[in-house]
Amino acid sequence: MTELRWILLSIGLAAFAAIYLHGRWQARRGTRRDRHEPKLASAATGQARGKTTVSAKTAPGAGPESIPNVEKLVTLYVEAQPDGSFSGGEIFASAKRVGLEFGQDGLFHRITESEAKRVYSLANMVNPGTFDQREKDTLKTPGVSFFLGLPGPMTAVEAFDAMLAAAQRVADVLDGDVRDEQHCRLSRQRILHLREEMRSYDRSQRKPPSFSRR
Repeated sequence: MTELRWILLSIGLAAFAAIYLHGRWQARRGTRRDRHEPKLASAATGQARGKTTVSAKTAPGAGPESIPNVEKLVTLYVEAQPDGSFSGGEIFASAKRVGLEFGQDGLFHRITESEAKRVYSLANMVNPGTFDQREKDTLKTPGVSFFLGLPGPMTAVEAFDAMLAAAQRVADVLDGDVRDEQHCRLSRQRILHLREEMRSYDRSQRKPPSFSRR
């Protein structure tokens, strides 16, 4: 009777493992199909750019291809004045000024010094979202987007504060405006609301203490 129980238990564990691995495979397929951010409408078309952004809300599996396993994506924009634009040279210079590194994926990144991991990134606000160093002298764009994926190498609050400071500095240098994920001018109240979202996310990541049974 004991031997039969072990056989049934082994069959059950094998079935559970097969279901789990199949689910992981389907999730990876879905993530690869959905990785299209940041794809924002071209300024020449005049389409609504907000449709292709992900707000600071839980979005499992969403996010730019450069950030795997994203649970939450937070986006800020730095946009030029009406009918204005930023040049590629200005963007490259301002990104370097705030300590961003240009990557092989055509985006700028804030990298941690100790672990060399990405905290947040800077993309072009126009399709396909990347920058080409060879075309920086001819590039014109109505704005850039800062985004960070959570979880990351820092707490959500620390990462958001770092990204916000960089976005504000870039806006000052380029004479642009910092805007939220809905392209509304970033107000103090909105900043406080986003920071509270980050605190809530950090609290959700803390594991409850485990108690061993005696």
